[in-house]
Amino acid sequence: MNNKKILIFEDDLNWINAYQQALGQAGFEVHFCREIIDPQEPQFLRLLEQADAFSAIVWDGSMMHGRSSMSTFHGFIQAFKKVYSGHMIANSALQEFRTRQIEAGCTHQVSGKSHPKELIELLARILA
Repeated sequence: MNNKKILIFEDDLNWINAYQQALGQAGFEVHFCREIIDPQEPQFLRLLEQADAFSAIVWDGSMMHGRSSMSTFHGFIQAFKKVYSGHMIANSALQEFRTRQIEAGCTHQVSGKSHPKELIELLARILA
């Protein structure tokens, strides 16, 4: 994949490890953001500044569950949409979450976390 850089917003360590292994083996350079609470926090602002360096951004649909409102999470997606014209992927097992992520600005969706294979196939197709 010519070291395409992928940013994944994911808070579950098991999935981080699974994505790192599977996407790394597929030739992607994978970066993770494990937690965002406030759109003004330095880590989030730094990622916004670096957005164009990524070939795609993947959003875990349940990342904010229990920590912040879904509207706040969608605000994060919308903030990226303002500065990033690339591929943003809604990733959730729940269709309701994916639909809301698409409404917030994601351009693609995968049905979630059964296996990273679906995400790899989508990335290979849209980044070819």
